[in-house]
Amino acid sequence: MKNYNSYITEELAKHLLNMGFPLSKYGINSYDGKPSFFTVDENDPNWESSDRYKIPTYAEVLDMLLEKGFIISITPKEFVNDLEYQFEIYQFTDAGSKLILCVGIGNPNISFMDALHEAIKTTLAFVQK
Repeated sequence: MKNYNSYITEELAKHLLNMGFPLSKYGINSYDGKPSFFTVDENDPNWESSDRYKIPTYAEVLDMLLEKGFIISITPKEFVNDLEYQFEIYQFTDAGSKLILCVGIGNPNISFMDALHEAIKTTLAFVQK
């Protein structure tokens, strides 16, 4: 569970916000110390008054994708005495479910978290705004 409770990168969080995903926005004086980002660069003179958003965890992003009809499955595969990770992306529609993409990472040095991050980025290419 600790992997899924890790926070995604700020770059990915900004991408999700730009795609219209519902990220939690902090109100005035409600910041709780968790990872966050401002909508403007910190060199901007008005950065303190810009919107501040909470960076979601991988679990929260997977829930957001599920609400849009996508499920990611990550499976370890043996690769010459090491493990590599393969991910599958499923899309659920009114017509049923279908496998839309299956990717074998092909790198025995890639971590589970790297595979999860790549799977989310790949899935976002299929999400309609």
